[in-house]
Amino acid sequence: MKTTTFIIEGMSCEACANTIKSLVQKEPGVRMASVSFGERLARVLYDPWAVQEERLLDVIQDPGFRVVGYEAAGESARRKTIVLTPGSQRGMETAMSITAETAPNLGLWSEDARELGS
Repeated sequence: MKTTTFIIEGMSCEACANTIKSLVQKEPGVRMASVSFGERLARVLYDPWAVQEERLLDVIQDPGFRVVGYEAAGESARRKTIVLTPGSQRGMETAMSITAETAPNLGLWSEDARELGS
């Protein structure tokens, strides 16, 4: 099992959070999803053999929400944070890896920066 936390923009109310949760939980391989409107986060526990992170990104973004980053915690204790930024090509996203050294400078999960690793 793997847990990924997605940072989401575009939620304007609790109903948005409930919509995302409902859609994500319908995906085969998803065991549990919790979505927080206040924190702008979706935490998903899933079987990575049954569903990929890219599919979960699509499910969240299809109704019009935007995933601006995600943090994956998997089989190992090491955690990895990815921040998505607009790419140069139409409709494309560019992924940038964030390390323990750069996370605090970007204001992302600074309290967890020590756990990110290099």
